[in-house]
Amino acid sequence: TALARKNEGYRHVILSLEPGNSFAKEHQEAGIKVVSLGMTSLLGLPWYYPRLRTMVNSLSPSLIHGWMYHGNMAAHHAGATCPRVFSIHNALDAWKHEKWTTRQIIRMGASMARQARTVVYCSNISKTQHEAIGYPTTNAVIIPNGVDVNRFKPDPSARNNLRKTLNIPPENMLFGQVARYHPIKNQIGLLQAFSMATEVIPNMHLLLAGEGCDASNTLLTNQIRTLGLQNKVHLLGARSDVEEILPGLDALVSPSLSEAFPVVLAEAMACELPCIATNVGDSAYIIDDTGMVVNTTDTGAMAQALLEMARSPEKERLNAGKKARLSIVERFEIKNTINRYESLYTTLIQLIVKP
Repeated sequence: TALARKNEGYRHVILSLEPGNSFAKEHQEAGIKVVSLGMTSLLGLPWYYPRLRTMVNSLSPSLIHGWMYHGNMAAHHAGATCPRVFSIHNALDAWKHEKWTTRQIIRMGASMARQARTVVYCSNISKTQHEAIGYPTTNAVIIPNGVDVNRFKPDPSARNNLRKTLNIPPENMLFGQVARYHPIKNQIGLLQAFSMATEVIPNMHLLLAGEGCDASNTLLTNQIRTLGLQNKVHLLGARSDVEEILPGLDALVSPSLSEAFPVVLAEAMACELPCIATNVGDSAYIIDDTGMVVNTTDTGAMAQALLEMARSPEKERLNAGKKARLSIVERFEIKNTINRYESLYTTLIQLIVKP
């Protein structure tokens, strides 16, 4: 979307496999046409290939960019003769947590990726892991995810506002995780670590925001009740105002069992937050020396990191946050990502128009 806003020389069309693209309005405001293949289930993709090819041929694309595994498969079978780009924004640390069908699609993607002009990975770890299961090495590039640092930025009033909303005393430490509910995101493990930490420092609070992190999730609410955390854990569910929530936290926690490039870490750091993350994907590379990284399945280590962060002087946390934002602005500002995709597109398109 940002690339479309920047460069009117390209005509962008998003082909959504499923109906109801949640970002359709934002795309359309940027001048991007959004069309849907109308699939009711991604498992039915092969039966939609004829319709997919008809739609793609009517667009006469100069380049097709598949996004994620199913999108890559669709790009491979789209029927046009233009260059194809695959995008992989996933890591394979927690392979067993993927659906059987997803695992098969990932494996099938290896042979398809050999016929793509370029395979774009968002992280070093993701590239290494996929190449280990047969993805090609000759056409791979890494383009890290980017952050809009004008949207995600510190807000001096956010801390008090969030605490008033959640009825949390200003002197209490507030941690937060922003992620959809999924075993890979490890909300249950975080609750266990947080429970251990609150036995030492009782007046800490934890905010969980993301799709499925609400009162209707009985697995989550039962775990909170079992651990006796009803008055310390705040479930916000899916939110569209993450940029207003993050600056109100004292620290962000990412306890995931698998990540490629966790964008929320970079977004939180852009809001001047110190972060705690498990050592998955490029998390340690993103955080660098501005936060803490713990072993993936070590609940005790996560609890200790929460305690260490809570015990650290406020001035120390604030300084770490300022350093974190500078790091994101320098390394992962969205303009850098836009420029690299623009350069890739331009190079590939020029290759096919040369006489």
